[in-house]
Amino acid sequence: MISYVKEATETQGAIAVAEKTKKGQSDAGFVRVNEQVGKIAAFFKITDELALDANQLQSFISNRLVAQVQREEDNELLNGAGYPSIPGVLGRAGLQAAIPAAAATDPTVLVDAIFQQITNIRWNAFVEPDAIVINPFDWQHLRLAKDKNGQYLTGGPFTGAYGNGGYTNVDALWGFKVVQTPRIAAGTVLVGGFQECGQLFRRQGVTVEMANQNEDDFVNNLITVRAESRAALAVYRPGGFGTVTPTWA
Repeated sequence: MISYVKEATETQGAIAVAEKTKKGQSDAGFVRVNEQVGKIAAFFKITDELALDANQLQSFISNRLVAQVQREEDNELLNGAGYPSIPGVLGRAGLQAAIPAAAATDPTVLVDAIFQQITNIRWNAFVEPDAIVINPFDWQHLRLAKDKNGQYLTGGPFTGAYGNGGYTNVDALWGFKVVQTPRIAAGTVLVGGFQECGQLFRRQGVTVEMANQNEDDFVNNLITVRAESRAALAVYRPGGFGTVTPTWA
């Protein structure tokens, strides 16, 4: 288990005061949250002969297992519903209200809606957002958007927007880092102050272990390779996150 406090309410009491006058009183309401650490795991089976004759394949399988666990971590941190999974950001109560964006005929509607959510987080939670999480297909709509002259609004495949500057493969929008992942559903964009409002606790980093005593592995000359991790996510200020929900149809 992890136990932490999250901010439920805030009273802003800072005021300008003259000499010998009472200061404004600020206050914050906190609630204690207890969450169970979640586990993510996967395993492969390989033969003794394969392990002996193809050492590089053994290493390859171990790396693949680690990659699978890490990809599922991304999914849990976004969408997890609670033990045995990790409670994710999107399922938390207290996020900023989602902003719909009917972007079927004009992808820039999504760009505007994302900035509106950035403003909501700044205004309502006094949090400075630092990243945007988006599905690759939603990002594709933005990157391929063109004006009436056929110019890419966000820069073409070789140059920056309208030929100004060179091409960059660092994804950014409104000056904020963009993280593309298929683990967030198409039609949902997450904006947030990730560094300020959340923290990942690792009870156990990704470990890879091998054994041949599992089930009937020994008599069948098999080896089970297992990878797993244990972690929990604390969200101290849910109001520091918000979503935009574009529709393309």
